[in-house]
Amino acid sequence: MRLALDLRGRAPGPQQGVEGPPGGMYCEAMPIYEYECQGCGNQFEFLVLPPAKDAPTCPSCNSEKLERTLSRFAVSSEGIRDANYKAARKKGMKVGLDKQIEDTKYKHKVLKETDQSGK
Repeated sequence: MRLALDLRGRAPGPQQGVEGPPGGMYCEAMPIYEYECQGCGNQFEFLVLPPAKDAPTCPSCNSEKLERTLSRFAVSSEGIRDANYKAARKKGMKVGLDKQIEDTKYKHKVLKETDQSGK
């Protein structure tokens, strides 16, 4: 099945010769734009629904002075995956070490309290 979008981000209908999803339903694209508020500096995303004609407002300060920013995209490669995996393992090891330290402190505290109550 091939589904293409026109320049306005809409799926073309069957009259244009493009096969659609089962049932013949076509959906219009609902782009998510990223904005930065000029008033408070808040960065947020805004979903533009097709019938909505209202301009977005900042969720923090309700300002309409917004600048649309470029959306970042994710790039994945074997090198990036390996680096992320190593970073996650290192973080996990640190959390594990911190947990061991806290467990040891707790055991010492309990032993100390037990010794003092047994005297």
